[in-house]
Amino acid sequence: MKQRFTFPKRHKLKHRKDIERVVTEGKSINAYPLKAVVLNTAAEAGSPVRLAVSVPKRKFKRAVDRNLLKRRIREAFRLNSAELVTGLALKRRSVHMMIIFTGNESATFHLIQSKIILILQRLHGIHTQDSLNDAGGPADVL
Repeated sequence: MKQRFTFPKRHKLKHRKDIERVVTEGKSINAYPLKAVVLNTAAEAGSPVRLAVSVPKRKFKRAVDRNLLKRRIREAFRLNSAELVTGLALKRRSVHMMIIFTGNESATFHLIQSKIILILQRLHGIHTQDSLNDAGGPADVL
């Protein structure tokens, strides 16, 4: 079967309450200049991963610069999230995720993509470890 690298509407985290819950209750994964805040949720019918992206107006005054960074982050996530999405779908789990750009200067797509891959590997490792902990004892992570 051909792998589809898409980022449909159902993968977007949009509701204010959901975003607030992720920020207050979620665990963070840092990979400068990105910070991912992740929250495990009940399995959802739409998508196992829901994503929101934030670039602070305080550091990037021009909307053009903020939008460029958000597009780069979403594209890097879209291209590299397939393994995480299928893994979560098989385990019948769901994750809400918010990626925040914390750097002071704009970043290239290649830098952002390498950091997204690092975040996804850490997240995938946490979920692999989490499934091992389900068999034996309590899970401290996520």
